Amino acid sequence: TTKPTTQKSSKSSSTAPEMPKSFDDFTFSKKKDLATTYTNSDGDLFVVAYGKGETVEANSTNLHDIETIGKWTCGKDSDDTPMCLTEAHSGTVLTLMIDTPFSTLTEISDSFLDAWK
Repeated sequence: TTKPTTQKSSKSSSTAPEMPKSFDDFTFSKKKDLATTYTNSDGDLFVVAYGKGETVEANSTNLHDIETIGKWTCGKDSDDTPMCLTEAHSGTVLTLMIDTPFSTLTEISDSFLDAWK
């Protein structure tokens, strides 16, 4: 039997567009597996992961201190890293920045979504 795996190739089957090369003050830095990293002029890292067909509920079960800000569900993982999730492009988008308040993270995340079309 075959078990579901994370798609690594065959981009044609994905409904999500390519991640933007830049948005606001952030520019593409690297992509590793499902995570795409952007860096701004201050050297801050903004990480985005996209899971096709996934839901916010399924991806936020391990988070604590959960808050809802607009369309984003934000919380902290076991390392207290702030992250926010929302559904877009028939899947779930997870964004994170170390030591960043949820309000700032959702603003940057909204700008990313606006550019990701």
